[in-house]
Amino acid sequence: MMLQAAINLLSNAVKYTREEGRVTIRSRLSADQVVFEVEDTGVGLNEVDCHKVFEKFYRVKKDKDMASGTGLGLPLAKHIIEDVHSGQLTVESKLGVGSTFRVALPSTKQTP
Repeated sequence: MMLQAAINLLSNAVKYTREEGRVTIRSRLSADQVVFEVEDTGVGLNEVDCHKVFEKFYRVKKDKDMASGTGLGLPLAKHIIEDVHSGQLTVESKLGVGSTFRVALPSTKQTP
């Protein structure tokens, strides 16, 4: 399921980034979290869209360069990350500049 969430985030980044843009994936491990980020130089989101983008069937106003979709990919990713894996999915974005979707999952401590 985590693979599906990651595919949804990456797919959106590619769809909403113009050909000359960039999609960056990064991850890091801390003592209590695993963090995975998908950053793009795409069309970005305004503040209202940042708050609504995880709602089922919500679609950002599209222009001729944006991909079509159902509005279910990000809500599904949020469900998988937050409800199934007790993590958190957030977005930081600036219209016309790009977006960063951040997944934070609790790390599992291995016992010897």
